[in-house]
Amino acid sequence: MKNSYYLSIFLIFLSGCHSVSNNILDSFKTVNASLTKSNEVIANQNTCDLAYFEIKQKGDKNKAWERNADTLYGAYKRAIDLLEKIKETLTEQDSVGDKTNSSADLLVHTPLGDSLGKAVLEVPRDCYAALISPGKKSSLDNTLNDTKLIISHKDWIQENFSNAPTSGVITMLNYFKMELTAATAITLSDIDGSLK
Repeated sequence: MKNSYYLSIFLIFLSGCHSVSNNILDSFKTVNASLTKSNEVIANQNTCDLAYFEIKQKGDKNKAWERNADTLYGAYKRAIDLLEKIKETLTEQDSVGDKTNSSADLLVHTPLGDSLGKAVLEVPRDCYAALISPGKKSSLDNTLNDTKLIISHKDWIQENFSNAPTSGVITMLNYFKMELTAATAITLSDIDGSLK
């Protein structure tokens, strides 16, 4: 479920835009609705939760894999909770989604922004560390490709969230949620499948 096209449009917009039109805001709302729907589909499947539950049921078979699953699942849950908290705060501050200073005030050079940066880095790192099957690495690479590209820059939070409209930031946060959830599901399903 890659929405690289939408992300590319978003990043192009952020690179040179300093004012926001209603058409652009409506476009972000459309993309956000699509990403929110994708997140709902993933959440409804409960892939991560189910795989983690199954691992815990089989945990006696390989304690090291179970510890890796615990580490990944904990990082994933913290990241998703943080993403939801940030989205909720931004929506409370700017229900229309057109302000460009809300996200910067909340995320750029703040402890909350530092926490976001850490969470978005931690989940992919833990996914790769816990992966069992070498054949699953390409799936994980493809799933995390856009997130890894975005966070590869040292000041990625400032680059992406300064002067960005709230609706665009919420769209990006939903995109992170979608990719982190898909990556976590790949790794936890891999561990679960490896515990025979």
